[in-house]
Amino acid sequence: MVRARPWIRAGDALEVDPPAAAGVGKTALQPDLAAGESRERLVAQAQRQLVALGYQPGPRDGKIGKGTIKALKEFHQDSNFPETGQVDEQTLTTLNQKVSR
Repeated sequence: MVRARPWIRAGDALEVDPPAAAGVGKTALQPDLAAGESRERLVAQAQRQLVALGYQPGPRDGKIGKGTIKALKEFHQDSNFPETGQVDEQTLTTLNQKVSR
């Protein structure tokens, strides 16, 4: 099993590096950031998707607070992922798939 590497953690500054926003330095873990997407928008998207799936992340404000971490850990547990409470590529992909059903 490949362990997903987190790229957004509680306490991270929620701003985009200019090279990432310009499409420079694109990584597999930051596909939307490379296209100009902010971390805050991705976290807010994950929060909205968690709500749509019945989790309670608290405010959908794009910030990783206690409620978001708790909801992410519950989602990870329900999805048989390591319970990191972090937004990573595997979490975003699975949230998108489950909400699309």
